[in-house]
Amino acid sequence: MPSVGVTGTNGKTTTTSLLGSALQALGPVFVETTLGYAIDDVVIDEPKTYAGFRRAVEHARRVGAKATVLEVTSHALAQGFAGNWQFGGGVFTNLAVDHLATHGSLEAYLAAKAQLFLKLPADGFAVLNGSDPASKLLDEIIPSTVLRLWFGHATQPAIAPLDLAIERVDASTTGTSIGLARSTIADAVDGALRTRYVGAPFAFNAVAALLAATACGVDAASAAERISNAAPVAGRFEVVNSQPLVVIDYAHSAAAITATVDTARSLCQGRLTIVTGAGGGIDREQKHRIARASAAYADRVVFTSDNPRDEAPDSIVATLLAASRGCPAECSGIVDRARAIQTAIADAGPDDGILLLGKGHEQTQTARGRTVPFSDHDLARASLGA
Repeated sequence: MPSVGVTGTNGKTTTTSLLGSALQALGPVFVETTLGYAIDDVVIDEPKTYAGFRRAVEHARRVGAKATVLEVTSHALAQGFAGNWQFGGGVFTNLAVDHLATHGSLEAYLAAKAQLFLKLPADGFAVLNGSDPASKLLDEIIPSTVLRLWFGHATQPAIAPLDLAIERVDASTTGTSIGLARSTIADAVDGALRTRYVGAPFAFNAVAALLAATACGVDAASAAERISNAAPVAGRFEVVNSQPLVVIDYAHSAAAITATVDTARSLCQGRLTIVTGAGGGIDREQKHRIARASAAYADRVVFTSDNPRDEAPDSIVATLLAASRGCPAECSGIVDRARAIQTAIADAGPDDGILLLGKGHEQTQTARGRTVPFSDHDLARASLGA
């Protein structure tokens, strides 16, 4: 089975899922993401462990999967995964500051991601974000015979000529339309691409998936159609209500929060409130970045619990509040995430927006050694009276 790995800071799950949908033109596709395993959107019920992965892959082989697409974390790559699994292609979404508690520095973080591209075979391909400076370093270490395919935004400086360039992005609460600059692939899809995901960041994910699909031999028009029909992944700018606008998103880095706020601003006319926290175990500076990114761009921020793990939840909230001092947003702390969500929604007017950030698709919360059921979706709908 030909295999493609997707890595980067933000957009891995979305890009992997969209590429998996596009490759279904070849036959059944095995997809692994943060959410789990699936073949053609049918979930494989195996745990996210090494043994579970092995069993899921064997199941994919038995049912005749024709390709695999894997979301590859920096943790897995640092542990040598790219040396034990033969990827035919790699996709790099972007690089932002994250996971420094694990890797120690941004350089080590990028070096971990680079393992995916260092190990590509001579006839492999790399889909790279030409609008991200980190791609220049990856380009330098990728084997010379590997095909490079570049995507990015036509108005931003590019590291190399772009094979697929975004010229225009129009987002609504039902999806995103993307206008493409003239190129061979763009002309094959009549200069336009659409996704059911909401927001400009997903335009980058969609064009990356389209490029990778064509590198795997899928006709561009067929790939684009499948990308446009692919159902969004839970918790990725998921609109659960339109008036007021209530969105659930997995954003838990400063870059992702900023991008999510930009999209929300384009969709609501009133006051924008963020409900967010920070996971236990991440470094203090990462917590500060989350706080500052939230408080710099929203009108109001309610700092609350995420997955505190072994840290004291009230201590995390206090750290976030302290880091937000001097920022323009009105900031408060409510440690109980359920009450924080209920309060934010109760205080919203019909033209306002509420972003519930950090947990996304997750259905549990881990604190003080216990993992209990917890769903932003259920709480949001209950608070809305749905």
